[in-house]
Amino acid sequence: MANRTKGAGPGTVNHYVRAVRGFFRWLVKAKRVGANPMDALAFDRGTAVDVRRARRELTAGELRRLFDAARTSNRVFRGLDGQARYTLYLAAAGIGFRANALANLTPTEFDFAADTVTLPARFNKSRKVKVQPIPSDVAAELRAYLSGKPAGEPVWGGTWAKGKRGAEMLRGDLQAAGIPYVVESADGPLYADFHALRHTFLTLSGRAGIDLRTLQELAGHSKPELTARYSHRRLHDLAGAVDKLPALVPDKPAPGREAEAQKLRATGTDGRTDDGPGSGCVQVAGNPVRDRPRLAVFGLPSPADEGEPGNEETPDCSGVSHDLRGNPSARATGLEPATSGSTVRCSNQLSY
Repeated sequence: MANRTKGAGPGTVNHYVRAVRGFFRWLVKAKRVGANPMDALAFDRGTAVDVRRARRELTAGELRRLFDAARTSNRVFRGLDGQARYTLYLAAAGIGFRANALANLTPTEFDFAADTVTLPARFNKSRKVKVQPIPSDVAAELRAYLSGKPAGEPVWGGTWAKGKRGAEMLRGDLQAAGIPYVVESADGPLYADFHALRHTFLTLSGRAGIDLRTLQELAGHSKPELTARYSHRRLHDLAGAVDKLPALVPDKPAPGREAEAQKLRATGTDGRTDDGPGSGCVQVAGNPVRDRPRLAVFGLPSPADEGEPGNEETPDCSGVSHDLRGNPSARATGLEPATSGSTVRCSNQLSY
């Protein structure tokens, strides 16, 4: 068993341990053996923290470079030429199917009238039929590639998937495109193997604004937690997210105006506009003719052109008033209700 699980992750090791222990429990129950010699066989407890291979998503720029490298390649890998690998990578990143599912698709599963592909239950990991939409640009490329292909033959046949050589195939095209197969991160190395194209599909979909519940349906996962592991968010994604927050720092007034603004706030006169310093005149009713919008901009005559009223000069109001004792005093602005036909009024404050 040690040789069988050599190089396997904890999850795979525990799978074999569970199968062996279950078989010997059946032997004991069927009275084929007197005792279970595998009772002491323990599980690997590192499953929760140990991942055999952490994958990374390819950026949109890296995808385009990969597609170009594969499309122009003269190399044939296990029955797939450059054009076949290009469309295979395009389908993997644009549809999100696993390697085994893609390797068994035939042209009859594609419906380009609706831009969908139907995955038979026997090739789906969940053992359910799945109808997946295809992006329009990807569907156009696949339609051209599938024209003339035998209806009952796999589109991307060969032994690349059955022999589990998808990572090796992709690695060669990544190298030709100048894209690293593995990159170092704070959590360890991240790999861009064939299954990373599925990570790419879900990550790019999430960054495009598709919600987690919809991503789960596209991925065919039973739990949203599993989908979240495929849709990666990097530091630049987080930085873009916090940039969408509203401004938190209040606006600062122009230099030299802070003291003036404080005085106005203290007297309750901030934001009020008078006719001039010390003026006791305030307009309490407007002239409806003079103040209406100028219609000359639409080719109509203005009031001044027709000699209409509205161009009278504003009467000069003295800026000084007298109290009952005859002493001059500064006039304060008075408040009066609007009076129809009035233009300007002067109000005097009486002092006692």
